[in-house]
Amino acid sequence: MRKCTHTMMFVMLIFVFGCEEKKGPVYKPEDMSEIDLNPAIAEILTNHGVQLEIKGDEIHASMSELLIISAVIRTQKLQEGMWKSRMDMWIKTESGEEIREAFSDFGPDLNGCIDKNIQNFCGSTLYPLLRAFGSQDEDVLASTEVREIVSGRTRYEIFEGNIGTKVIPEVSGGLEISKAMEDVITRFNEKIEKGIQSGYLGKHMHWFRAYCCQMKDEIVISEFLMDNEPLTGYESLFKDLPLLANVTMASYRRFYVVREKVDKVESSQKEEEQKQAGFFSRLFGKRKEPQAMGNESFEFRVAQAIEIIGSKGYEKSDDEVFNILLKAGNNKEDAIDLVQFLPVACTTALHPDFLWPDRYALVLDDDEPVFYEYAANEKYQIMLKVAGDYYQNVNRNLPLIVASRAAQFATLQRLVRDGIDHQNLANMVSFIMRPKYL
Repeated sequence: MRKCTHTMMFVMLIFVFGCEEKKGPVYKPEDMSEIDLNPAIAEILTNHGVQLEIKGDEIHASMSELLIISAVIRTQKLQEGMWKSRMDMWIKTESGEEIREAFSDFGPDLNGCIDKNIQNFCGSTLYPLLRAFGSQDEDVLASTEVREIVSGRTRYEIFEGNIGTKVIPEVSGGLEISKAMEDVITRFNEKIEKGIQSGYLGKHMHWFRAYCCQMKDEIVISEFLMDNEPLTGYESLFKDLPLLANVTMASYRRFYVVREKVDKVESSQKEEEQKQAGFFSRLFGKRKEPQAMGNESFEFRVAQAIEIIGSKGYEKSDDEVFNILLKAGNNKEDAIDLVQFLPVACTTALHPDFLWPDRYALVLDDDEPVFYEYAANEKYQIMLKVAGDYYQNVNRNLPLIVASRAAQFATLQRLVRDGIDHQNLANMVSFIMRPKYL
């Protein structure tokens, strides 16, 4: 029966003794071949109490929500007695997220390199993933920890499991290396914690993967992914990580799932629609949609812009968003104000308890900047109110996406990542660049 059992720290020490170099004929590596790994993953999940069904090339796992899992492994024989493999896994949630995981390793034969990657999966990703989606398996509970953090107005639970650690010493001395590794792992965890705090949490679920690899006396590979993408500025996280002495290679890997904490059963789709309708009715009376193009209040325009930019303008330029807002019925003045001020308002609304700047500088082409008070900008005050109400009562994700377009958002991320006081931003100045023709 295949079942993964690990302690909270998964450590593998690989000792390499003096191997005499043997010369022989050059071996041409074989082409990589792909193997369906779903049966092996399904066996592991079943043995941890997961009810599932294999449908075609997918595993449908019934947990707190349906997970659709696919896994393949690509293997290649490099030479006699040495194989390498890469395992790729896709995990789709019922709510639409897709977690992508990948592992690489070597082995003395085909089965050996496959088994190592399955061990990598079990030693890093498996347990926090299962715990995050409701598993009560004894091994899962014993090998994971759950703790809470607060981001903005939202509480999240962090599901963390094993640290996958591999070490190849230059000489024997595993006990000394293990003791030295404790400090490295402690610092590695601190770096991860810093990275999670610097990644803005806005969706109901996020996932993180941290990895770094030391070769000799240098960190040669590092990564920190949030939702499959590199976290901005992650390169600086591991640059001062302590190095192990007398090792050929040392690597560290950890996987986290972060989910919004729900204290009661989530509302149904109908309840969500009623909540959104209530939001619109508070702004615009009984009607949810405008009666005639151009007659809507500016409050409606702001709410509409949050939906448009949050769902359609994530990767678009300011000019493209400006044109989209014009086509949606905004006049030119409102459209440019929404493009330039709404991201700032959404960033501020996410953290209303922070000390934000009270002025901004408007720059027309190459003219000298002219300073204005945010409090005197009536449109900005409306944007701030609607963004806060939208974030609190309708949808957390869309205002967060809009906020990510603001320079203030990137600055806040950097301050959090670097451990600088980020709650007092009163001295920060916002520059609004605007061509005169607008």
